[in-house]
Amino acid sequence: MNKLKKVVLSNFWPDQNAGDFAIFMAQIEILNKEGVLDENIHILSCYKGESSISVNNFNHFTARGMKILPGLFPSLNKYGELISKVEKVLQLLKILKFSILCLFRSSKLLFMFSKGKTLRTLEAIEESDAVILKGGAFIIGFPGIRGSVFLLRNIVLVWISKTLGTKVIIMPHSFGPFANRFQKFMIRHIFNGVSIFSREELSYQTLEELNLHSTIVPDLAFSWSALEQTAIKKKNKIAFTIRPLSSFKSEAEHRKYYSIFASSIEKLLEDGFEISLVPQVTGPTIFEDDRVALKRVRALLNPKWMNSAKLKVLPGLTIGGLIKEYSSCETICGMRMHSVIFGLKLGCKVISISYLGPKHKGIMRSLNLEKFHIDLENLCEQVLLRKIYQAFSDQSVEENKKRIGQFIDVTNERISKSLVRKN
Repeated sequence: MNKLKKVVLSNFWPDQNAGDFAIFMAQIEILNKEGVLDENIHILSCYKGESSISVNNFNHFTARGMKILPGLFPSLNKYGELISKVEKVLQLLKILKFSILCLFRSSKLLFMFSKGKTLRTLEAIEESDAVILKGGAFIIGFPGIRGSVFLLRNIVLVWISKTLGTKVIIMPHSFGPFANRFQKFMIRHIFNGVSIFSREELSYQTLEELNLHSTIVPDLAFSWSALEQTAIKKKNKIAFTIRPLSSFKSEAEHRKYYSIFASSIEKLLEDGFEISLVPQVTGPTIFEDDRVALKRVRALLNPKWMNSAKLKVLPGLTIGGLIKEYSSCETICGMRMHSVIFGLKLGCKVISISYLGPKHKGIMRSLNLEKFHIDLENLCEQVLLRKIYQAFSDQSVEENKKRIGQFIDVTNERISKSLVRKN
């Protein structure tokens, strides 16, 4: 079989997002097992330009001989902050330019209208056997023009790579919903002929309705070898991961949201549980920093719990620190789905709370754990507490482990078949 030898991986996010980092590491492990050498792996950065911040986030990879390339449409500036409004406008124009050029299906035109770092990245894509979009994200279409532009930004690299004649593999993602016919047309047209992996049944069905075939493979974080238990479990210890509520929500909605967690946590503390509030994601921007959410929850708790040994509000942790903390817990209650996946791998019982798209519900359904899932719109103290107590009484860690073992076998088998060169 004609295996891949040289690949481009897109897009790397720093380890402030522990789930994305785990996916990236699992992906590299899979490539190495299939014979792709580190020095033949190019990584597209999410940073614009080069700086000590961006360079430090890649030390682990450059030390192994991997090469870092500027992403075509970076999300962060060289200081690790979201790009400015002016930069967003310029990026939009660049996206539209590439989209128009791709309509002509000419690689020569792409090179003719590119220069500098963009040109180097295009050359690396053309010279590679495959461009691989790392898994773990949403490909979703929000309503309106902005929603369609957001979708195009997330998939235009696929179009560019196809125009350059390079194979494209989309690792396990969640797909949909898509808001209108134009978005569905874009997905059908751009994804035609691409190797696609869906990480759950709901996403698979969404693509099938668009006449796009995908292969179901569990989230790659399940396959990361580093997720091994590193601490002794404490009975009745629960870790919560709580993400910031969307900035589009009103202050009243914010207060209600954080109050649900605060009142539920107080009830659990009164019942003798030990609670750990864990920031699974600490950046790269404040909008994704779980410490913002935990600070608001903490402020709503009765002051008597502030000095209690039963309550811990943790600072940002390393990947190793997260693994150790989750290893010590009996149960994980997570809005961050990758904290749930970490917990499952580390022998915890789990409850998931979804905030966007089919990811949480679909993954929990595939594990036969859908009854331990809560949609954000249904979240209230009564439902949350009922699910937590139900997990303690009904959920089987051994059954979870058995299912995860099957997940890993499926992942290795199905992805291995796709890692071949284009005919």
